Amino acid sequence: MHATRLIWEGAGSPVPFDYESNPIPKAKEKLWGKCACCGSPDGHWGIKDVISSNFVQVKNDSRISPYGGNMYCAACVFCARTLRLRCCSWFATRDEIRFWMTRPLEKGGDRPDVLETLLNPPDPPFVVGIPLYGISHGGEAHWKRAPWPGDKPDDVLSRLQSKHVAIYSRVALSRDRFPVQVNDDVDFVLDVALWKELRLLASDWMRCAVESGVPPYPSKKALLTLNAPSGVRSSRLVEMATLTRQLRQHIDAQWWPVFCEFIPALPEMPRENKSGNKTAKRNQEPTVTSRERKSPAPSPVLSDTGNRTKHAGKRDGSGQVQFALFRDF
Repeated sequence: MHATRLIWEGAGSPVPFDYESNPIPKAKEKLWGKCACCGSPDGHWGIKDVISSNFVQVKNDSRISPYGGNMYCAACVFCARTLRLRCCSWFATRDEIRFWMTRPLEKGGDRPDVLETLLNPPDPPFVVGIPLYGISHGGEAHWKRAPWPGDKPDDVLSRLQSKHVAIYSRVALSRDRFPVQVNDDVDFVLDVALWKELRLLASDWMRCAVESGVPPYPSKKALLTLNAPSGVRSSRLVEMATLTRQLRQHIDAQWWPVFCEFIPALPEMPRENKSGNKTAKRNQEPTVTSRERKSPAPSPVLSDTGNRTKHAGKRDGSGQVQFALFRDF
């Protein structure tokens, strides 16, 4: 089964609609033919209903019309024109579309553990799409305003700076190794076992920086290049160098920026002084143990209607513990 048809069936096999939630009329019957994208015989819509006239070709352009021609079926038109599929990340099965967030649901809230969600997909066959470009332009904040089958918002989101995802995606047949489509031009096979191993190594790498007094976000940002951020103590550089050698073999992989984007930043930790001991705020209450710390919030997984919230799973981890940092004299 082609990915677009699986996604379409998961959404309930709706009639394709435009950005204003209006049904898209079919082309003249004499023009009907085979779908250029998936090869199905019910190509009843023209190419102008799939991509706009200012469409910029990408390296995956051939996936739009591998069967030739310029007519498209309902499934492929739906995947190309449905804006909600470009607002936030999703898993698609033949039974449903599950949307999941990469940003906090509320301002100042905990950031979801996106990596945990991504590494726990539904049972195959399924499709996964990550519209990072649309997310970075506010898609997640307004995803409920984008029309969806059976759900026409009052304040319709008709435009969003975004890139096609669903029409380029591929079907996954395994939960251990599966294709991931990011925007319109990045696709790779995710090896779950490898990513879980790298998560542990990357977390230890960031911990060396955070425990030296480097703030959590700069420590996470430095992971992209594996260059130790300024401020890491010499006592931790040796450990970081060992971890860097294990991580660097993957730095040129197409998926490395996605991995670095999704791995959770560590909470702020006590800073080590020159003797290697950790310092904390004066008169501070005893440090909370790892068992007592609050677990990080899993990435919310939302149903296709947005009326229910599912959790991708619980995991143990450290919560937010605030410490004052001392300067060394």
